[in-house]
Amino acid sequence: MTKFKGIIFDMDGLMLDTEGMYGATSEKAAALVGLPYSDAFERQFTGAGFDLRQRKYHEAYDEELGADVVDAFLAKCDELVQVEFNSGNIDKKEGLDNLLAYAQNHDIQCIVASSNNRDAVENLLDANQLTDKFVDIVTSADVDIAKPNPAIFNLAQQKLGFQKEEVLVLEDSKNGILAAKNANIPVIMIPDVIQPTAELRDISHAVLPSLNHVIDYI
Repeated sequence: MTKFKGIIFDMDGLMLDTEGMYGATSEKAAALVGLPYSDAFERQFTGAGFDLRQRKYHEAYDEELGADVVDAFLAKCDELVQVEFNSGNIDKKEGLDNLLAYAQNHDIQCIVASSNNRDAVENLLDANQLTDKFVDIVTSADVDIAKPNPAIFNLAQQKLGFQKEEVLVLEDSKNGILAAKNANIPVIMIPDVIQPTAELRDISHAVLPSLNHVIDYI
């Protein structure tokens, strides 16, 4: 008998190998417009929404470089990311297909809850033949505040129709882990570009090396 009736999946860095690409395109965009790039600064937005990232870049660089330069950087990031999306070279993370097959065979309902925009989520799921594996999709467009606010996970849990203790969140980022904690929903961390700290280990039900290992916990 399974422990959970539903699983909430993050997308970027959890199901699809996109987080490294986001960092690389941001670094390239910064060089093109003359904005200093810091990997540590960029990484703090992993799993969070675009609005937070936009606001923080403007706060950090408007006075030094001007808002126009920051806007140009953000627009160039979007342009370069779209090129990568269109390339078809976004790989699925290890164990994703096995986990989704296990969930289907054991009547575990799966839903996506991503801080990305809806068009990006739908296009990436379609490109990787994943859309029909999920009962629904929740994105940043569906909530007022993105992760680490719990709204996106609360909405996903409500759409699943199960109690919080019957649902499991799968996440790779600090912002996602904190959002699950704030929603009071059990979470497992599968690290990607963000490595687990003592705080994240304490919050997480488990920290696992890949999605293949989740099957043992559900």
